[in-house]
Amino acid sequence: MSIWIRAVCTKSIGELGALDLRAATKDADFQMWAEQAGLADEVGKAAENQLRFEVGGPNLVFLRYQPTERFIRVERWSGAEAREELGELAEEIEDLTSVGASRVRQVLASAVDSVAFELKQSDADGMGWSIAWQTAMWIAQRGEGLVQTDQEQWWDPDQYKVIVDYGRA
Repeated sequence: MSIWIRAVCTKSIGELGALDLRAATKDADFQMWAEQAGLADEVGKAAENQLRFEVGGPNLVFLRYQPTERFIRVERWSGAEAREELGELAEEIEDLTSVGASRVRQVLASAVDSVAFELKQSDADGMGWSIAWQTAMWIAQRGEGLVQTDQEQWWDPDQYKVIVDYGRA
């Protein structure tokens, strides 16, 4: 089973492989992330030291943060392909009436790029979640968009806060 984090952008970010994705975490506190995940500080240090983004194509990147062959797949869709991929997300919030839900609908309606991070449960339980989430927030900020997580939340990258939580509408 895959766990998803998506950056939905209203402004094109260009080719994913051309972005310096390492910049997304340059000021990050990996040890704090490890602590928040219930992991040892050393796990955070190791993830920071191992972190690399390998280009698999113009719109495909492999996020690696462990010394193994495992990776988080990061893929970009643009234009009509992005809007098609995002159609289900709009359906999930169609009955919500909050200001945040209205903003999400506006972003989805004008989306030009969607960047999806495909995590496994072990990534979500470890350092992968924090690294992917931070990178998605960085992308969404540059693309004037929002971040959606499989935790059924929409995040504003400018304010670093949840604007829609399906459980709390």
